[in-house]
Amino acid sequence: MKTSKKRLLEYTSGEFKFGWELEGCVREGAMWDAQQVQDVPDMILQDYHETFQPDKPTEWVYDTTIQPDKREDAILELKSSILPVDPGTFQKVTKWLYKIMDEYDFYINDSCGFHIHISWPHISPIDIYWVTCHIALDPKLFDKMLKFQEIIFESVGMANADFMREIKSAFESKSEKTIWATLIGNYGGDKLRNIRNHPQGTFEWRGPRKFIYPGDIETIKKMFTLTYNLVQDINRILENTDSLNGIISREEFYKQITNEKRSAFKKITPRKAGREYGKPPWMSNYDEVDVVEGAPDVWKVTHKLGKDQYGYEQYKVGLVNKYGKVLIPVVGDGFNQDAQLQTIFIRKFGDNPVVSVYDAKTGAVDSFKTGSMPTRYSAEFELLVIIKNNKYGVIGREGQIIIPVEYSGINQILPYNNQVYFLVTKITPDGKLAGVIDMQNKPIIPIQYESMGEVQMEWEKFMKGEGWGSKVNRIRK
Repeated sequence: MKTSKKRLLEYTSGEFKFGWELEGCVREGAMWDAQQVQDVPDMILQDYHETFQPDKPTEWVYDTTIQPDKREDAILELKSSILPVDPGTFQKVTKWLYKIMDEYDFYINDSCGFHIHISWPHISPIDIYWVTCHIALDPKLFDKMLKFQEIIFESVGMANADFMREIKSAFESKSEKTIWATLIGNYGGDKLRNIRNHPQGTFEWRGPRKFIYPGDIETIKKMFTLTYNLVQDINRILENTDSLNGIISREEFYKQITNEKRSAFKKITPRKAGREYGKPPWMSNYDEVDVVEGAPDVWKVTHKLGKDQYGYEQYKVGLVNKYGKVLIPVVGDGFNQDAQLQTIFIRKFGDNPVVSVYDAKTGAVDSFKTGSMPTRYSAEFELLVIIKNNKYGVIGREGQIIIPVEYSGINQILPYNNQVYFLVTKITPDGKLAGVIDMQNKPIIPIQYESMGEVQMEWEKFMKGEGWGSKVNRIRK
C-alpha cells in the first residue's frame, strides 16, 4: 500500500534522526595568535553544547587527513549530537554553522568534508544497502547524491561512487548472474564511499567538500533542504518498494545478501583483525582499537554497549598500552587531547563526573573531579585548565577552583621556582588583551598587551628581573 504524502512527512519528522561530522580549520592570524588558535576547537565545541543542549556531550577529534591552509592553523572534526529531522532543527544548524565562520574565523577547504548521518528505527545494514541500490538505479537520485549547484560531492579518494555505477551497469545487462555477482561483490567496501553503512549503524552520506563560505548562508540552507528531501526519499524506498527494477525482489535480495555474510559495511573488529592478521591477542577484548595520535604506544579502546532507541551505537572508551595493560579503565564517555597531543583526557559523565588524564611524556595517570572540558594539564602542580561557557579557569584534583572561570583563554602554564603562573587573555573594552597571572589570580604582567607571543623563552629572564624584552614592549597598549 502506498504511503500518503501526509503520512510520509509525519514519519519523516517523527521517526528519522540525523547527525553530522564537520571537518574544518581555524585560521591563525587576525583573530587568534599562535597559542590561542589551538584552544578554539574547544571553544567551538562548548558553543555547540550551549546552542543545542545535547542529552549526551559530543566531542571534536584531531583529524590528520585535514590539510589547513597554513601549518599554524588549528584543525578539527566536530561530531554533532543526535538531532531530529525537521525544518526547525535544520534552520538552527544552518544559523550555527554560519555563525562559527564569523565568530571563530572557521573555514573549510578541499580537504574538509561534511558527512551526514541518517538513522531510523530498527535500521540495519541490509536496509542501508537496499536504499543505496535504489539510489544507484535512479538517475535523478544518483545525480542528487553527487553534486549540488556547482559543488561536486564525489571524490575518488574521499567519496567514491564507482560501486553504484557498477550496480547500475549490472542491471542494464539484464543478466541475473551478473547482477547477483555485482550486488554481492559490492556489499561492503572501504569507508571512502559516497554512501556507506557507518560502523555506528547509520546511513552515512559523505557530502560536499568546501561548501560553506563566510557571507553565504543560502548555500547552507539549500544543502539542508537537499538533506530533508533525501530523508523523504529514503522513507519512500523503505516503505514503498518491493523490487530492484522489477528484476530482484526485496525478499530474495534480503535473503541472498544476508546469507553471504560478507558485509564490509560491518566494520572488521579488532577481534577479527587479531585472529586473521596476527595482531596481539589482547585486542580481542575490545570492539574497536585505535592508536592515539601523538602517542604511538598508547591505544584508545572501545566497548560497544548496543544501540539506543534511535539506532545509534553507545560505547565506553579507555586507554591501554601496546602490550594491552589497562592505563585508564573503559568507562569513559568522551575523549580528547591537548593542542600538543601530549596529554590525553577521558571524561566520565554522570552524578560523579571525572576527567582521567594520561601524560604521554611520562606515562603517568591522574584524575580530576569535574565534568568540564579540559584543555591543559600540569602534573607538577596537579592542575587542570578547563573551559566552561566559553570561559577558561583552573581547578585542582578535587574540582576546587584555583583560577576563576573568567578568562577568554589560558594559553600557557608557566612554572618558575616552585611556583606556577598562567598566560591569559581577557576581553576588555579595548579588545582581547593578554598578560600573566599567579596562583592567586593576581597580575604579574598586566593584562594590557595585544599579544604576548611565545613567552616561555623570556619568562625566566623576566622573573630574574632582567626585563621582558623588546618583542612585547613594542606592542604594548
